[in-house]
This record gives sequence, C-alpha cells and structure tokens, in this order.
Amino acid sequence: TDLWKILKPAGRPVLPESLKGLVLGVDVSIWLNQAIKGMRDRHGHEIPNAHLLVLFNRICKLLYFQIKPVFIFDGPAPLLKLQTLESRRKKRKEAALKTSGLLGKKALKMLEAHAIQSITGQDID
Repeated sequence: TDLWKILKPAGRPVLPESLKGLVLGVDVSIWLNQAIKGMRDRHGHEIPNAHLLVLFNRICKLLYFQIKPVFIFDGPAPLLKLQTLESRRKKRKEAALKTSGLLGKKALKMLEAHAIQSITGQDID
C-alpha cells in the first residue's frame, strides 16, 4: 500500500534483542488481520481461534526479549481507508460472482453432456 512506500526510506530491520527493556507500540488490528488471513491448516482451512494463537505467540516472543508491549486499538477507519476497504469488498464480490458464473456454466455443460450420453449411449468429451 501507499503507507509502506512512504515508510520504506525510514524503515530498517531491527533485532528483537536490541529492543530489550523498551516499550513497543503494537497495532493489534494488523496482528489480528494477519492471523485471520494467514493461519491455515495443511488443507487450507481456517484454524479455530487463530487470532488467540497469534496474539499469544507474539506476546510471548516480545516478553521473552523483555520488550514491554503497549497494544493500540485504533478507532474507526478514516475516510480514505473506508474507501479502500469498500473497493476491496467490491472486488471480492465481483470475483465471487464471476466464479459462481463460471461454475454454473461448467455445470450446465456437464449436464448437457450427460443428457446427450444417456440418449445416444456415446461418450461426449
């Protein structure tokens, strides 16, 4: 996103050991979003309580390095973010409709082939 482009010149990797004893602000919404989207089992299904697992593991890691986390729960999304979220929702909906339409066409082709096969007794590919 645009934010990362803006922050890139100032960003640098930091070893957790270098933050020992410091207070670190954590945007919880990012962690929760990553947990919900990224935590999947080997079959690609969502893991129950993934958000709790991610939060627990990350908090434990911070505490292991003696970093004091301060969790930030921001308020409502600003207008620009709302527009971005709406755009994403619209794209997901369009993709879902397109997929369902393709599946419907495929199902009709399969039914048609099955009907022809049952009438003629010939395999249709």
